Amino acid sequence: MEEVDGAAKKKSNNTLFIVIGGIVSLLFVFVCCMGLLVFMVMSSLDEGTISDFIDDMSTLVTVQQELLAEYPADNIQITIVNNTTLRVEMTNPQFEMGEPVEKAREIATFTRQNSTELSGITDITIGFSQQSGNVVAFSRMQFYSFSVSELE
Repeated sequence: MEEVDGAAKKKSNNTLFIVIGGIVSLLFVFVCCMGLLVFMVMSSLDEGTISDFIDDMSTLVTVQQELLAEYPADNIQITIVNNTTLRVEMTNPQFEMGEPVEKAREIATFTRQNSTELSGITDITIGFSQQSGNVVAFSRMQFYSFSVSELE
């Protein structure tokens, strides 16, 4: 009887080692594939692409600071959508809004004048949101889009 129990334990241990070996092999293959993917992406970028990206990010930070100085708000978030649309979202603007469409056009014009280094931008979208609430934030967002050609 003990020989049977010993054989069952040995078979169980072998199965466990096979399973662990399979998992380790899969992890190794996954890490190698991820490394290859990162290498392929990084090698496809040239020095100009990286410096253009850094220049664009620097321009966006500068534009954000200039917008905050000219049009105070709790937060201003700037993003580029599909490489063609510059999107500015202003949370709780602290300036006289007046007619929202006209204020959005004014801000879009200001943004365009201060972001001329960004190439490929064809549209500027301005969004205003009002957020309230301490624990749960409630917001209402309005967007206004303008073609760059109509802002010049």
